Amino acid sequence: RAWGKTRDLSDLAVVQKAVVREIQEVVKHPVVNGVKRDVPGDIDAIIKKYAAQYGVSEVLIRALIQVESNFNPKAISSAGAKGLMQLMPIHTDKQGVDPYDPDQNVKTGMGYLSHLLTKYNDLELALAAYNAGETNVDKYGGIPPFKETQLYVKKIMALLGG
Repeated sequence: RAWGKTRDLSDLAVVQKAVVREIQEVVKHPVVNGVKRDVPGDIDAIIKKYAAQYGVSEVLIRALIQVESNFNPKAISSAGAKGLMQLMPIHTDKQGVDPYDPDQNVKTGMGYLSHLLTKYNDLELALAAYNAGETNVDKYGGIPPFKETQLYVKKIMALLGG
């Protein structure tokens, strides 16, 4: 039988067991194919909102945030990047963006990623530019020879199944 069709109550116990099994599976294994299944609801709602606005895949943004900050809105890198999408001050200071505010951080990060996707028309190059900067991608004519950037692109692509 297909899900979504009306069922008689005799199937209720079977459906309940299936739902309980799925919940237990999520609790035991919150990461499937490398992508978190238990993204905090408030962050997921923000991702959905701006994914639609910027035309960027929700799955891509979840993978990027997982690699950048592991969904920690207070994360700070040694290079000074802040928040969920690890924004550098160049992207937040002049615009008055609070990098620790999840909504402002995701909106700004997705806007920047959308720009990079349009500019490079290539996901791996856009990710490399997000990590190492546009100048470095342009200078090297591709993914820069920086180990950190190369691993960063590979991690996200692996999370996306590519």
